[in-house]
Amino acid sequence: RGITAEYGDYTWTYKTDYTLSGYADKTTYKTLALALKACAKSSMCNGVTKQGTKKYRIHTGSTPSSKSGYTVYIKGGLKKATRTMYNINEFWTVKAPYTLAKGKLKAYKTEAAAYTACAENSKCKGFTRTGAKAYTTHSDATLTESQGKLAYIKGGEFVLAKGYMWD
Repeated sequence: RGITAEYGDYTWTYKTDYTLSGYADKTTYKTLALALKACAKSSMCNGVTKQGTKKYRIHTGSTPSSKSGYTVYIKGGLKKATRTMYNINEFWTVKAPYTLAKGKLKAYKTEAAAYTACAENSKCKGFTRTGAKAYTTHSDATLTESQGKLAYIKGGEFVLAKGYMWD
């Protein structure tokens, strides 16, 4: 049994005195953060092993095996989050890591421009942030899981209690 933690866009289960088989690359990383980041970017990587002081490797194997002194971090599912926001006189449900994959309308370079355009267009159901300066409005609110993306959907639910809005 391991302990689950979140880092980047993934959940990770870590166990002491275990390792994984097969290296996903030839690099030895000096920090856990660098190794987890490399593993998260690699579709071949299933986990990270701490093999010693400042010595981390990323692995293709997914089944832990006993190895004294090692610690394994097994890549799990994408971390999911949902928030409700109020902007441009609308409630919006913001979901990560998702994209609106259907019904593309128009691309924008700023979040503010995408909010405004979508709020003013009755056909627009929401927009997706696909990059630092890349937003696309959509006429369909169907969600698809996609690492590093944010979906903004018109509408949302909230509770008002003691003068505060809670999502």
